[in-house]
This record gives sequence, C-alpha cells and structure tokens, in this order.
Amino acid sequence: MAEKINGFDSEEYWHEKLEITFDFDDNEEDFTTVVPTSKIKFSHLPHKDVSANTANELTTSHSSEKVGFDAVVDSSLPSTQLIEDHLISMKLEPRSSLKDIKNQTSPIHTVKRMVLGQSFFLEHFKSKKAKFQLLDCAIQIKDGSIITAIVLFLKRTLKQSVFIQEVLQRPEAVSHYLYYLKSSSEFRELLDLLVLLGRTDEAGMLNYKLAIKTAQPEKKLKLLQHCQRNHFQSDPSLSMYFHLLSEQISLLERQLPIEENDIRQEKEGINSVFQEIPRPASLVNNSVITTLYYCCLYHWELPENNFASPQAIKKAHQLTDKQFVWTALGALTQRQQWKEIENLFQSKSWLGGTKMRCCIGFDKVVDVLCLHKAPIEVVAKYLKLVDGLEKRLNLAKKYKCHQVVVDTLVLMKDRLGLEDYKQKLLPHSTEHLYLQEALRASTIKWKN
Repeated sequence: MAEKINGFDSEEYWHEKLEITFDFDDNEEDFTTVVPTSKIKFSHLPHKDVSANTANELTTSHSSEKVGFDAVVDSSLPSTQLIEDHLISMKLEPRSSLKDIKNQTSPIHTVKRMVLGQSFFLEHFKSKKAKFQLLDCAIQIKDGSIITAIVLFLKRTLKQSVFIQEVLQRPEAVSHYLYYLKSSSEFRELLDLLVLLGRTDEAGMLNYKLAIKTAQPEKKLKLLQHCQRNHFQSDPSLSMYFHLLSEQISLLERQLPIEENDIRQEKEGINSVFQEIPRPASLVNNSVITTLYYCCLYHWELPENNFASPQAIKKAHQLTDKQFVWTALGALTQRQQWKEIENLFQSKSWLGGTKMRCCIGFDKVVDVLCLHKAPIEVVAKYLKLVDGLEKRLNLAKKYKCHQVVVDTLVLMKDRLGLEDYKQKLLPHSTEHLYLQEALRASTIKWKN
C-alpha cells in the first residue's frame, strides 16, 4: 500500500493516471454485489451550447426538482483551481476516497464526479424521479457532453414512451439529443422526434436530404414522391418549395426512360451520334440545363411529343428563350450542325419572309462558334450580323476574320483604318487583294 502512495509523487504517474478508475478487487471490502462502474467517455459525444435565455427558462420551470449549481461546484473558484484542489486531495487520499463512491449516489455528487472526470455510477438511479433529477442537475451545469450521456442512459433504462414524454419537457435536453441523433446518423429516430416536437418543416427537409442522397434512381424517385405527398404538399411552411420539388420529380421521371432507351440504342448502334460523340456519363440526376444540352446533342431532330425532344423539355420546365438558345447553340456547334444553327435564328417577318434574330446577341454566337473552332466562313456570316460597327470591327480583328474587318472599315468610311490594317496582311494574299480593291473603289466617300 505504501508503494502505491509513494508512486503518486512521480511525474510519470500523473501523466498516466490522470483519469482515475478503480477495480473492486483492489479494495479490502467485498463489493462483488455492486453493479459494475459506468465508464463513459465524453470527448466523443457531440454537443452544442444552449443560450443563456433558454437555460434561465429551464431553471425556472424545473425549480422544484433542481438543486442549485453552487451546491455542485463552487462558482467562486475558477475551473483550473477546482481541478488542482481535487488532484491535491486525491494525492493525499488516493484510495480511501474511492471507497465512498458507493454511498455517493445523489444527483449532485454524481454530476460533480462526471464534471471532474472521476468514476461514477448511473445504475444506482432506479426510480424515474431520481433519473430525471440527475438530468435536471446536468442541465443546470450546461455541459452538453454530460447532458447527452445522461439522456442516453435514460433512453437505455426507461420505456420509450416515458423517456420521450419526460425529455420533451426539457428543451435543452431535446436540443442536445437531436444533435446527437443527427451526428450519429440515427435519422429514423430523428425524424420521429422532430414530428413529435411539431417541427414538421425540419422533418420534411431532412426527409428530402435523405431522399436526394439515395444512389439508386428508381428508389430515389419513390422517396421524393413520398416526401412530396407527406411533407411538402401538406405543410404550409414548405408549400413554397412544392413546385420546385414537382419539377425535380418530373425531370427524374423524364431522365429514366431516356437513359434506358439510349443505353439500348448505343449498344445496338441505332443512333450514329453515339458513335461520333460517345456519351460521357449517365443522364440521370443531372440538372435540367444539362438534360437539355444532352437532348440537343443526341436527339435534336425528335418531335415535341417525344420525351427526349429539346422543345418538349423547354416547354415542360418553362425555360426561357435565352436558356434554350445558349444550350442548343453549344450542342449543335459541337456536332457541327451549321445549317441547324442557322435555322435556330431564323424567324418570320411581318411580310412573310425570314429574318435572322438572336435573343442572346450575335456577338455571343460568334464567341461560341470560335470556341468550338467553327470554319471562318461560318463565323463571318454571324459577324456581319453583330450590331454596332465598333463591336463588329473589334470582334473581327480578335478572330482574324479579315474580310469582315475590311467590309466594316468600308462601312465606317475609314480609309486610314484600311491603310493601317493593310500593313498587317500578307502581301498578295487573298485578303490583301480584297483590301486593295476596297481602297480603289470610287463610289465610297471617305471621311479621312
């Protein structure tokens, strides 16, 4: 025994023995009938702080059962001093104090031992009243880890109905328990508890998050439909998202048959586009714009009554003209469908003819065409349609469309500009000769 006491003087002992537990076999008395010690580690338990206002409300509402915090820990002492005083007392009486744990079964002493990291018994609290006095005492201290540990002990030792009924009366305990359930991914119990608390909007959003994380598309679709019926359709606080969820479900219902059919066509070699431009990935679970791009790339020719028709997607999801043109232009340029691009911009005039119009501006069309390395004659066609001579000139110079540069300078009647640009062209080239012809034109009234 003397050796054990002397061992406390070494620095190595305090590094190794900072968390004190004991074995009943080391004591002189026979404790074999005592329930084994609860050795709960708190460092891994998730917890969060609760506001002072909530704590004050809880203290008031449970004042008949709670013992003041000052009775548990002397608030006049800083926490470091408390620990130092406790370690000194343990050094002086290393084992004899542990023999008294059996008799220290009040909520105050138990929570005190939990705060100080000492061994403690929770199994001694048998009655419902004693167990919830223990919880109330922990709530007063506002230590999230201890609150969580006691709540889990109550869950394990009480009937589910009793546990839920009593815990729901203590909002701070509920808050820590909800956080624990979320951190430990016990989502089914978390959903049930949120519904019991009347927090149906949170339950609905949690159900939605779980649904969209489902990997299997068919199962995901069913979960989203279930979530829509049970939460977003009936809960007023979620009604604003009902339309968005409906569109997501509608898109997934469209993607699944398209994906199935395209896999079959790709294997059988029915659609030649799949050989020219192999599918990079599955269509399912992509956005509506990505779906539109995919269908413009592989199914541009389909009529509107087909699920994979780009026009059908635009109509079903109420896409704007700009969204449609931007997406279709990129897909058709990748396929080098220059005639289809021209048809995209043709519209009927008042007199029954056709006119080229573009809602995104022909300057953006030129940028997209050059990005995909379209032929220069195709680029030139749309450069001439760019509004504003200065903007047209700058774009033509940027993409080295020499003929359009010359035509634009002629329209601007800028002879000096032509002379300057001639220096940048290769002598006797086609562009150089074209510029020389423009300079010799007698019908142009130059401004300089």
